[in-house]
Amino acid sequence: MKLALSSAAAPDATLAELAAAARRRGFRALELGQGEAHQMAASSDAADTALLAEHGIEQVVCRFNDLESALQWVPWRGSLCRTVIVPAGAGRCRAAAVPGVVTAIDYADPAELAAAAEATNDSAAAFAWSVWPGEHDLECAAEAVLRATAGRLQHVRLHGGGPEAVAQEGQGVGALMRQLALAGFDGTLALAPSGPRYRIVWNAWLGRRGGWGCGSKTGGRASLPTTTLEVT
Repeated sequence: MKLALSSAAAPDATLAELAAAARRRGFRALELGQGEAHQMAASSDAADTALLAEHGIEQVVCRFNDLESALQWVPWRGSLCRTVIVPAGAGRCRAAAVPGVVTAIDYADPAELAAAAEATNDSAAAFAWSVWPGEHDLECAAEAVLRATAGRLQHVRLHGGGPEAVAQEGQGVGALMRQLALAGFDGTLALAPSGPRYRIVWNAWLGRRGGWGCGSKTGGRASLPTTTLEVT
């Protein structure tokens, strides 16, 4: 399992700033989201690969808002990006494949993910799980997801961790981590903020100056406290 820093933790950061922040906190992988300041695009080239390598980044996961954007994108030279994430509505399994990389279909609801995985016998189908601690019994959910995906789970995005770790008691993150370890999960596990209210503390934890404003806007899932997992 490789820990990744999600660019959602610093959506205003350039690629160089994001890589530097990841290095400071000991991350060896990045999850890059479409439409943020790092400007993930088809123009990304060998210079970007070299920049990331200089900061010790060994792997990149690219998250897109829709299948059309993913299909227009060209993976980085040097094969740093091995996995592309597209939302469940973008297509089903192999029907949503982006050439040259593993295309994982992302679900937030573990029951929906398990059902989708059980509905296909395609061993090449890949899945991703966006975990929101506090919304599900994570131990039971992880058991169901791992059993249904049978080695096809490529990426887990954990909303929380890092500077939010102290607020996660009783959220089941420890049980989730145990289940992943017992299953021999060898994909990427990305830490992302659980909402805008935590942006200032993430900014400080990553060692960045400036950037976000007050970070006081909240709503929906943003108010959920999460998780125990921290990179030191």
